[in-house]
Amino acid sequence: MNYEDSRPTGWLVNTNDYASYLVIYFGLVSLYLLSSKKKWHFAMWLVLLAVVTYLVIESHSRTGFLGLVAIVALVLFKVLRIQYFLLALFAGVVAICSKMIYSSIASSGLTSQLVDSFTGKGDSTEERMFMYKFVIQLCKEHHFLGVGVGNTPRFLFEALYGTANVDITGTQTMAAHNFWLSIISDIGLIGFIPILIFFLYYLYQAATIYITNSNLKGAIPAAVLLGFIGVSVGSSSIFEMRVIWIALGLGLAVICLLQRERNSKQTESNFEKIN
Repeated sequence: MNYEDSRPTGWLVNTNDYASYLVIYFGLVSLYLLSSKKKWHFAMWLVLLAVVTYLVIESHSRTGFLGLVAIVALVLFKVLRIQYFLLALFAGVVAICSKMIYSSIASSGLTSQLVDSFTGKGDSTEERMFMYKFVIQLCKEHHFLGVGVGNTPRFLFEALYGTANVDITGTQTMAAHNFWLSIISDIGLIGFIPILIFFLYYLYQAATIYITNSNLKGAIPAAVLLGFIGVSVGSSSIFEMRVIWIALGLGLAVICLLQRERNSKQTESNFEKIN
């Protein structure tokens, strides 16, 4: 970058990537810590929640913050009984409203940063919408058959910066900041069908396991999927983020393990009925 940027990025360089990484793995850590009845595990979770929330707000990542809220709600709904969950939700809303009222008086920096990340990114939002519209138009021009794997960033770069007076030492590519549009643009609707089937299967299994499985292990696939959805519309380098694909693979592995356990129990039950 040619300007000073003090936002946290860890080792991932991009703020959206960093926020997404924190959110998706915080969900997994939360399920582990809250599955324990030890008080120090719960205390550690509260500390991590505060730290991750602070880092995500400091990153100014809108999808990261929304993903964090969604995953925390998903985890707490699984951990707490419905009445306690609603009480926690009410307390959270009251706390946020109180903080915003206080910030309007005392001009608190953290809350103003959170508000600014949603309302003060006019240029970024307009650029993102231009990207989406251009990629959709690109798909139409190629009759939704695809422009070839990896070619969408080149078309998008030319649309944003043109072909004259361009630094030839750079990469001359610009990601679409949307996993789903990028896939459709690259390989077309026909190529997108297997990917869509996979994610629909994953969604069905994650939702089914989350509802039917009583232990917290059953919430892992859903937490991973929520985090992945946030990354898919916020990150510009999702294809290169191995940590995200590892998490998705972990969720799929948990689905397979729980299915195996369920099939094993059904087999044992059928065997007992026969005998």
